[in-house]
Amino acid sequence: MQNKSTASHIDKGPRRRTRRDLRPTPPGHDRAARTFLRFPEHWLKACCIAVCLSAAISSPARSDQTPVGDRASSARDVEPKRPDEMVSVYRKALKELPRERDPLESARVQAALGAALATIGERDGDPHMLSEATASYKAALKIFSRWGAPVDWANTQFLLGRSLALQGASESSPGKLEEAESAFRQALEEYGRRERPIEWATTELCLGDVLIRLGKTYNRPEHLAGAIDASSKALTVLERDCASFIWPRAQSILGDALGALGTAEGRDEALEEAASVFYDSLKECTRERNPYFWATAQVGLGNILATLGARQASASRLTDAVAADREALQVFTRERYATLWAMTQMNLGDALAALGDRQSDADRLKEAVAAYGEALQELTRAHTPSDWAATQMKLGNALTALGMREDEITHIEMAVAAYREASKEYTRDRAPMDWAVVQGNLANALVLLGTREKNLERFDAAVTAYGEALEILTPTAAPSQNEAIRKSLARAHAAILQWLKE
Repeated sequence: MQNKSTASHIDKGPRRRTRRDLRPTPPGHDRAARTFLRFPEHWLKACCIAVCLSAAISSPARSDQTPVGDRASSARDVEPKRPDEMVSVYRKALKELPRERDPLESARVQAALGAALATIGERDGDPHMLSEATASYKAALKIFSRWGAPVDWANTQFLLGRSLALQGASESSPGKLEEAESAFRQALEEYGRRERPIEWATTELCLGDVLIRLGKTYNRPEHLAGAIDASSKALTVLERDCASFIWPRAQSILGDALGALGTAEGRDEALEEAASVFYDSLKECTRERNPYFWATAQVGLGNILATLGARQASASRLTDAVAADREALQVFTRERYATLWAMTQMNLGDALAALGDRQSDADRLKEAVAAYGEALQELTRAHTPSDWAATQMKLGNALTALGMREDEITHIEMAVAAYREASKEYTRDRAPMDWAVVQGNLANALVLLGTREKNLERFDAAVTAYGEALEILTPTAAPSQNEAIRKSLARAHAAILQWLKE
């Protein structure tokens, strides 16, 4: 897979021609397919280089929330029908080249089929295609061995990891993500830092992406520490060059991992280090030189500043977070980057909601509600269920805060509706912790609504919701949340008694 000219272009200040070659356009497996038809022994090298570059530039707004099928990917695909055509070519080739006659070439065609299927699955957000791609890679790995065909084996492990990572993200499946982690680690056993620096660094970045998702989604700080280690390793062989696309992606993963670990462990120093990483990226990746990664760094910086602002009760930090998100939205427009636009709108809503709550500013809270509403135009339950549910819960929180500051009962009714929508996806069986948090927030809104309406049924529903939340948020599992809900439940009981006396 290693190619001296490719490595030199990426590692050493690329010439003008190389910059054009590496612009944000997924190379597409149609190119690898043509290579296979002319030079079968080199198809997998071309295929993996294509995926490496695609992996390096597919930078989501937040790596624990990367919906498959971003419209941006589709818009940048210069020949969207080619992978579909190549699926037929490879399937026909497999029929004409039985495994018994030439097992190695059969395995290469099998893996090429997987690459084409994965391209379609990522482009269209099609989980069936991704599942087929994964199966095709696994079939190839039954023939490839590390000792008999080490490069083919490592390349296919890398491709398998990519497919599993996409499946894990779209299906919210920790099992798939753990399989992806294993595949990337297998590939790294063959890719050497000195022998194959670009493959090694890119695989470290893909591993870091998976570890961030596992760490953030499933509360695993050790995985976040692993993501910091993986991205830091990759940066040791990557030159500081925004035009290469790989260096800024490594910076993004490092900053995201540091921020997530700082948030999980309550360490401001890690958050400050994350902010420094994003500021550093913005110095190198200006909007003029690389608007995509400039906007990505603005989003990452906005997330960190919003977290620091909330922890430090700093209105200035929150104001800077709002400004960073709004800067990013100048590049991440709905027309060009629909999913990234929606995710950035959600981040903007977070910063505005925190600022509005901090300053008791109803106008800021209304802006937050509007931002969440914008995000939900793209983050639908059908296509991005986890992000949809998260946005519904945040919308409910902003509406509850607004309802507490204004006499308008409609805000609280809308909050209750938003929480109930979130509960459709955050079920007790599938996402117990998220479900419990939603139940606690729903109960708060119901108490507020019951107080305004003088409605005992609202209080009864609130008490039930508090009780259900406490079944999951135990003193051991979530001590601070358990204490907060118990206090809220006690206030609800007191309000009921007071209302009955009246």
